[in-house]
Amino acid sequence: MIAILPGLKTIIGAIFKSARLLMEVLLLMMFVLLIIALFGLQIFKGVLTHKCIKNLPPGINISHNDWGNYIQNKSNWLVIEDVDTMVCGNGTGTGRCPTNFTCLPGIGFNPNNGYTNFDNIGWALITAFQLITLDYWENTYNLVLRASGAFYIIFFIVVVMFGAHYIVNLVLAVVAASYEKEAKRKQEAKEEEERILELRRQKALLRVRENNLNPKERFRKCGKKLTRGFSMDSVMSWATEMAQLEDDEETDHQKKSKCYAFKKRLKRKFCSWTCCPTFLRLQEYLVMLVSHPIFEGVITICILINTLLLSIDYHQAPYSHALESGNTVSIVHDKHIINKRYVIYLQYSM
Repeated sequence: MIAILPGLKTIIGAIFKSARLLMEVLLLMMFVLLIIALFGLQIFKGVLTHKCIKNLPPGINISHNDWGNYIQNKSNWLVIEDVDTMVCGNGTGTGRCPTNFTCLPGIGFNPNNGYTNFDNIGWALITAFQLITLDYWENTYNLVLRASGAFYIIFFIVVVMFGAHYIVNLVLAVVAASYEKEAKRKQEAKEEEERILELRRQKALLRVRENNLNPKERFRKCGKKLTRGFSMDSVMSWATEMAQLEDDEETDHQKKSKCYAFKKRLKRKFCSWTCCPTFLRLQEYLVMLVSHPIFEGVITICILINTLLLSIDYHQAPYSHALESGNTVSIVHDKHIINKRYVIYLQYSM
């Protein structure tokens, strides 16, 4: 079937040849998905369980257990027609509850039968995948903005524009580029085959014509072949082109030299500290340290630890404060090490 249809054969070949690039794009997509999920986990965990609870009649006092049962009772929630779960918020730009209702956190389940939330890394990944694939993403958009505020529209702009319209379409771009390259290769192979056949046909015709010529005409034709291509005009034009090419190369070299010299002067003026010999010796030792492979491994381990601390957090986790402290220390440490390495390399390059 594939051999019968050349177009289908080209498409299948393009898909197989783009497998390597597709794997790289999928890895990039997984990385972006993880970043979106971690960001949503840190700022939106538990916000979709905010609900409007009916106020108690004035003058009624109940126990703590009775209050817990009261707020978890669905009959005391604000219910609106055609809305699965009415979320609310108490911040600026959030959806406020009507009169005789109070917005309370941690009530009941999440919207859409509990499937739409950022309460842990698993649900955050699923919701992030829903956003970048634009599968009913406006529902999550409306729920989050009502519970957290209109300021978080920036989050959805970045996710939809970069994640949905760039990363997902990048897969199609890779397949389309591979198909175009495969079609072009087949067209070039076909043209090359036709050109070879045409040359063979022309050679056969010339051979037949030469066999029909007399000896005097053969000698005259050989003399024309030997003198072909040695006219004075062709030699002069070739010399002019070579001289112009050398002038252009010299001009480009001068421009690059001037730019490099200007850049070097700026670096020496603003990015170099050579006033203290002790500092220069310390700088050499630090360059040896930061250029060592173990140092890069330490940075990678710190980033992985930071990612792990972010991913194991969840809504109402008993160790959230400890995780927050660990994330703060890890982020500050990573930033300090990376900035220090950049500054040392910048100084040492002078």
